[in-house]
Amino acid sequence: NSKIPKIFQKKKKIFKQGGMACFSGESIITILDKNSKTTTNTKQLELKNLQKNDLILTPYGFEKVTTFLHASFQPADNFVRIEFSDNDIVVSPNHILYLHDGSQVAANDVKINDSLIFKHNSENVMENSNQMTFTPTKITKITKNVHVDTFFSPLVTSGVLLIDGVVVSVYSEVGGGSAFLSQINQFRKNGL
Repeated sequence: NSKIPKIFQKKKKIFKQGGMACFSGESIITILDKNSKTTTNTKQLELKNLQKNDLILTPYGFEKVTTFLHASFQPADNFVRIEFSDNDIVVSPNHILYLHDGSQVAANDVKINDSLIFKHNSENVMENSNQMTFTPTKITKITKNVHVDTFFSPLVTSGVLLIDGVVVSVYSEVGGGSAFLSQINQFRKNGL
């Protein structure tokens, strides 16, 4: 296991006009059980079942979903499936992913053997991000033009999510989620 890598900020845009940045509605997320007053009562559910004001697990801990940048129950055929270890993530091609080598890249531009930042679901869920451990996970297969039945992009204050265990941005521009980038630098200073 290794800790979160240092990620640098770039202000360069990947796409001049931005575009849709979404995840498959079948993606798995972790939320805090609404009936719980502690962070020990969590549940995993498909992203399409997430609701505004739910508390979703992010690299910061639990954050409130303030709105959805996109929410569609219509199919789309242009998504990218990125497979790693024993899991995968399905995202729109311009969605920003954080790589373990310290870079940010659009999903459409990742390569086999690139390493994503991954938080294992089996790990105890803690409210404090300083207590989460992240590991690199190598990409083993990439499939483009993948069909999805639904797609969503929830917005949280930090702009960074854990979708299918992968640290991802809600944005389609490098440098989005700058609060998370600052947090990663703090983790590194603390030797984590």
